[in-house]
Amino acid sequence: MSEVSKEAKPNGIGDWIYNIATDFATEQRGWFVLIFVLPFSLLFDVYYSFRAWAVRKFYSAPKLHEQRVKGIQAQIKQWREENKGTKLCTARGGWQSISPSLRPYKQKATGISIN
Repeated sequence: MSEVSKEAKPNGIGDWIYNIATDFATEQRGWFVLIFVLPFSLLFDVYYSFRAWAVRKFYSAPKLHEQRVKGIQAQIKQWREENKGTKLCTARGGWQSISPSLRPYKQKATGISIN
């Protein structure tokens, strides 16, 4: 057990459980990962794989593809007609990008909604 938990006097069952859990998670982190993290990671992957399958199966609309393409084309045509001199980018928020860095170009560019 760690030195912190030896010095701390538990005030109740909650403190005692907290001390045991934190000692186990830090001192026995390999077992913690094996017993808790890996199974939850597997459940997470299974859930999101099933969710992705369900979205593709039940909520995709291949019949609307042409309509969506025409909507994007109309937005680009409008951008050309306005001739603001801006660049194009998706209208998706910067916080939705894969990289954690800021996206300042999105504020200057014309956003095209692709959803």
